[in-house]
Order: sequence, then C-alpha cells, then structure tokens
Amino acid sequence: MNWQKFKGDQIAIDVILYVFGAGFALATIFISAFPDYRLWGQSAIITYGACALLSIILWKFRRKDSGNSTFDLRILIAACAFGGSLLLPLTTEVTLSASGSNIINTQNEVKVVEQGGIKVAHGQSPYIAPPRKPGSSLLSPPAAMPVNNYFAYLPGMTAFGLPSSTDEPKVLTDARLPFLLVGIGSIMISLLILKGSREIRFRAALVTCVLPTASLPLVTGGDDLPVIGLMVLGATLLSQKRIYLSGIVIGAAFTMKLTAWPILLLLLFVARDKNGKRAGVKVGLVSLVIALPVIASAVIGNPYGFITDAIRYPLGLAGTHSLAASPLPGHLLATWLSKWKAEVTVSLMLLSALILIAFFKRYPVKDVPSATTAAGVVLAVATLLAPATRLGYLIYPVDLMMWGYMLQRISMDEKKIHMRTNWVESEKARDRQVLQSLSR
Repeated sequence: MNWQKFKGDQIAIDVILYVFGAGFALATIFISAFPDYRLWGQSAIITYGACALLSIILWKFRRKDSGNSTFDLRILIAACAFGGSLLLPLTTEVTLSASGSNIINTQNEVKVVEQGGIKVAHGQSPYIAPPRKPGSSLLSPPAAMPVNNYFAYLPGMTAFGLPSSTDEPKVLTDARLPFLLVGIGSIMISLLILKGSREIRFRAALVTCVLPTASLPLVTGGDDLPVIGLMVLGATLLSQKRIYLSGIVIGAAFTMKLTAWPILLLLLFVARDKNGKRAGVKVGLVSLVIALPVIASAVIGNPYGFITDAIRYPLGLAGTHSLAASPLPGHLLATWLSKWKAEVTVSLMLLSALILIAFFKRYPVKDVPSATTAAGVVLAVATLLAPATRLGYLIYPVDLMMWGYMLQRISMDEKKIHMRTNWVESEKARDRQVLQSLSR
C-alpha cells in the first residue's frame, strides 16, 4: 500500500475514523462495568472493523474518474456503520428492556425521563415533592433519596416520556426511540438545508450520527442527542437567516436541558436577518415565547422540586451521590474536598468564568460558526470543571465544534464563490466597455 498516497485522502480519513470506532468499542467491552455498554461494544466492534476494511478496499481499487460512484459507496458504508453500531444494538436493548430481562440494558436517564412523562400525563410534577416539615423553605436541604427520584432536566424533556404513559407495548414506548427520531432527524434536516460541500457535510454526519460519540449514548441512554440535534438545527437555520424558525427550534431545546442555553445566548449576539440587520432580539423573543411558559409552569407548580432536581442535583448539592460521576477534574476536586463541597463548587464556577473570559477575549464571537464553536468550548469547560459530570457530556463540545467547523467551511466557500462571481461580472463589464469604445 502506498502510505504516502493514502495520507490526507478523504477515504483515508474514513478509515481512521472507523478504526477509532472499533478501538473505542473494544475498550468498552473490556473496561466498562455496564452490561448495556458491553453489548453495544460487541456489535460496534464488528461493524466499525468491517467498515474500515471496506473503506481500505474502496481506496485500493477505486478508479481515478469514479468520483460520484466512490462517494456513493462511502455513503453506503456509513449507512452500514449506522445500522450496525446504532440501530441493531438499540433494537436489541429496547427489546430486552421491554421483555423484563434481568440484564441491565439501559441507563438511569431513560427510566427517569419515562417516569417524568408518566407523572406529567397524570397531572403531577415530574420533580420531587417539597418537604412537609414545619419551617421548611426553598433553601431547606433535601433528604437523600435514590437517584431515580431526581428529574435532573427542564420540563420539556418529559415529552419523550409521554409514550410510556400509554397502553402501547413497551417496545414502542421506550424513550430512546423519540430520542433517536428527534436527535438524528434534526441533524439530517440540518445537513439537507445546507448548500455547502458534500464532503464536509458527510464528515459532519459521520461524527454526529455514526461514530461512538452518537451511537453509544443513544443506544444506552440518549437524552442528550435530541438537545444536540435541536441546537445544531437552530444554528443551521440561523446561518441561513431563517430567524423565526431558528428561534422556535432553539426555544424547544431551551425547555429540555440547561446545556442548550449557552448556544442561545451566544447566537443572540451574532443573529442577522437577510438584510444584514441584527436579529438577536427577534430570536430571543421567539425562543422565550416557546420556552418560558413550559419552564414557568414547572417552577410555579413545584419550585422546591425544580430547584432541587434541576439545579442542586446536577451540581452535586442535593445530598445524594450523583450518577454523573466520571473522573474529570471538577468531580475529583469535589470528592477530595467533600467537606467544603459548596466552596469548591463556587470556586470551580469562578475558575470556569475566568477561563471563558480569556477564551472570548482571544477568540471573539463574530458569526454563527464561531458562536457554535464557542458554545462547544463553554460546554467543554463546564463538563471538565463541574462537580458532578460524566464523560458522556463531552458529546456536546465534540458535536458543536464539528458543526461550527462545518459552518465555517461552508461560509468560506460561499464567500469564495461570491468573490469569483463578482470578479467574472466585473471582467464582463470591462469587456463590454472595451467593445463599446472600439465600435465608436
């Protein structure tokens, strides 16, 4: 194999990504303590390995003049990777979950979202009930409870649990199915409405839908995927100057998780309409019209439960050991200095603020691509320094930075085309002037 020729080739990048996926799946099989993770790994390692091999064969035997057909085959290989690393293990785990198997085949977040949907369907708050002790207030420390009792989301997330309140078969009401439809569906719509290079769009689809950054969390949990999907769809619509649609989509994400808030706040500064006028106020107002009634109703109905579940618990201040406990810097510090947990939390928040101030000073947000990338940086810092966090949250910065890079590339290509068009038009105008002067 001519490795010098292989280096930098687009198919070579496909191979590297599939090999990474296979390696990640292999590590998951041997390292993970969760049966559902290992089950995903067993399917994914075969799939990614086969796709890497097929990509090598494609690179080796393609013809120089087979551009479109080669690209079509790459899409077919990616579709096989999507099926084998996501759809197949997801179907297996949903079926096992519905059958009542003793094997752990889902993460806690799926059950929590389903329970929240059932409560809302019966007219109840998804959040824990306030204490009934005399003298208790919103600031009263909560009693330690099982982690499944905490609905650590904003109220919009209950929509994915509503099917569980119906009498339909359990295999059809698993929350992972609407997670898949909304998450992957939003990303696909975003890719379809963009007009940039098919190569960069293909790469974005591979990272956000096919690699372990998408397939593993969606198979085992998946509550972050619809939020990410709506975030990138909102950014994509705004890059196309579709102000009101962007506001609606971002507002919907705004109701589900606090992780959607950074991108909205950043996009407000760069939003512009088709006339080039600032449109941040319009985007913000539309988003608030969607999000405010949903969030306000939950807060008014059960303020104590909302504060405890959606704010205290994610910060590790609810008196219960959070499942979001990966060995990242913020969590390790909060664990080592557990006697001063509140002080450590405040200190980490201040440190995060200082890091982000330095970042924004060095890389100011100027347009939608840079705002999307910056949102990824914000969430990366938050994930690394939060007292209660998990490795899976890194999917946000990975996907948002990839999306920001793609939007930036597309924007640069459009500018080049615009400059080339202007140059051609100016040359034609000059030629016409020359002909007119000669005809005189």
